[in-house]
Amino acid sequence: MEICKFFNEKGYYFPLTAFSEDRAKYYTECLFKLKEKAKNITLGNNAQINLPHILFSFVDEIIRNNLILDSIETILGPNLLVHGSSFFIKSPNSKTFISWHQDLRYWGLDKDKEVTAWVALTKVSKENGCMRFIPESHKNGMKNHKDTYKENNLLTRGQEVDVKDIEKEQIFVPLLPGQFSLHHGKILHSSAQNNTNQYRIGLSINYISTDMKQIEMKKDYATLVRGKDNFNNFELVDPPIHDLSSESIKLHQNILNEQNKVFYK
Repeated sequence: MEICKFFNEKGYYFPLTAFSEDRAKYYTECLFKLKEKAKNITLGNNAQINLPHILFSFVDEIIRNNLILDSIETILGPNLLVHGSSFFIKSPNSKTFISWHQDLRYWGLDKDKEVTAWVALTKVSKENGCMRFIPESHKNGMKNHKDTYKENNLLTRGQEVDVKDIEKEQIFVPLLPGQFSLHHGKILHSSAQNNTNQYRIGLSINYISTDMKQIEMKKDYATLVRGKDNFNNFELVDPPIHDLSSESIKLHQNILNEQNKVFYK
């Protein structure tokens, strides 16, 4: 219950460990090999790789990691869906960044029974642009966001909250390879550019309770990763048969297109 109590109070929890550093290195190698293989496929928005769990078997393995799911279950309960996932890759000395925002502002979901696990495949530090949170900001409702479409902003719309002097309250979230953090869908968070000679790679996994609903589109998709779905509010997606199968590529593009209608609305 310690995780749940701290999470509900602060809006985040870290660090937790999902797998070893060697396993993180293996997953990183898988990512670059498959990214190269898929270079002629639209993988996501802006420099993100969106919904990789639909395309890549190793990502499907990560979203079902029992140590991650155990931590999510303490907060959301035993019945869990993955609504989305994204790789955020900052190249060495990259100027890419993520502005201050709230996740649930753009997803079209009816409640906030969502937790994001942010899994580090490489070392993540203040120097290379680790996550930053504003503690307890999830308690203050949804903020107004403005679209900037700024160059180097990894977010879909370059969206950012219109809040002054926000950084004086921030905490940094450094992680080692194989570690992960948890954050609430309404917490204000961001990350700065990578000022090092190494890659900074993280996988964001959006877990939701099965009783959540999509209210901005007629049909939405999710993957059942633990327990049962007794609500049938989402079209359930099976694991990929194999990496980059023709079926998974078609499904990925369809879901990306449909969800973008909400993200860009």
